[in-house]
Amino acid sequence: MIVATCLDVVLRRFGHPLVGVVDVVQIAACLSGACALPYTTAVKGHVAVEYFFQKFPRGIRIWVENKVNFDKPVNIMVAAITMIIAIGQFAFTVNGISFNGIAIGTIVVLVAYHGLKAIGKFTGTIDKDDPDVL
Repeated sequence: MIVATCLDVVLRRFGHPLVGVVDVVQIAACLSGACALPYTTAVKGHVAVEYFFQKFPRGIRIWVENKVNFDKPVNIMVAAITMIIAIGQFAFTVNGISFNGIAIGTIVVLVAYHGLKAIGKFTGTIDKDDPDVL
């Protein structure tokens, strides 16, 4: 499927697309999904979840493995901020020390989580008795 799609894209650039490749790829994708689902059910796995899970940055996989509760708005905000930083590949240098990737993510998670939690408790949107657990 990948080879056919790539070949079709290249040949389209030169004005000679492969006729029927889109249909063949769509049918092959459906068949591969239909064949994978029974096997995945038998081994109690998740096809789509496992594929996308492996593509996540390491920090996000840690959240998922540790079952962070994303029902809480604070956790969603922290996750969104760190994903934006990860996707944008944000980096900066202070006094010759370069910060990027996991270092910035760790700093942002700590500051954003505790900062948003404190603001929530101060404004009353988060109960004062709410435990500081994710």
